[in-house]
Amino acid sequence: QTLTDGNGRTFIYYTSGYLQEFYTYTDGIKNGDFEEYTPNGRPSVIGQYLDGQEYGHWTFYYYTGGVDREVNYIEGKLHGAYLKNYDNGKVHVTGEFENGLKTGDWVWYTNVGTVDIKGQFKNGLQDGYWEYWYPGDTLHLESKGYFKEGLRDGDWKFYYKTGAVWREGSYKNDLEQGRWKTWYENGKLLNE
Repeated sequence: QTLTDGNGRTFIYYTSGYLQEFYTYTDGIKNGDFEEYTPNGRPSVIGQYLDGQEYGHWTFYYYTGGVDREVNYIEGKLHGAYLKNYDNGKVHVTGEFENGLKTGDWVWYTNVGTVDIKGQFKNGLQDGYWEYWYPGDTLHLESKGYFKEGLRDGDWKFYYKTGAVWREGSYKNDLEQGRWKTWYENGKLLNE
């Protein structure tokens, strides 16, 4: 311990002798660098505090050593760019936070790097245009449409894996509205 009158750092060690974590304090409040390690000595989390709350850029690591995710905080809330990786190093999710809520464009990827889902958030809720792909298939959408305040709202299309349209219609407050059309895989209209 190098803590004097509430200022300095505290260190916690595993029984093996490896450093487990340390905190930096100012006037008894977490303020400054923070690091946490796995029992084998690899970084687990690296970040910092400001006035007792998470602040700035934080990096979380997989037990095997690769970067799990990188996030940013302001006053203890996620704020700014968000990046989540698979343990194979490929990007899993990209997006943005504003005051702890998802905002703007978000993209989810498969573990081989193809786009899986992409869409927009507003105030933490799906809001705007969204696309969903068949797993591992970057050419053929499974569905696409609009959300408003977390509910499907507006025109939606659903597709067969071949790319042919399967169904289309409109939603209002997550409920199907009006006439919906359904097609056979060969493109012939089944019902309306």
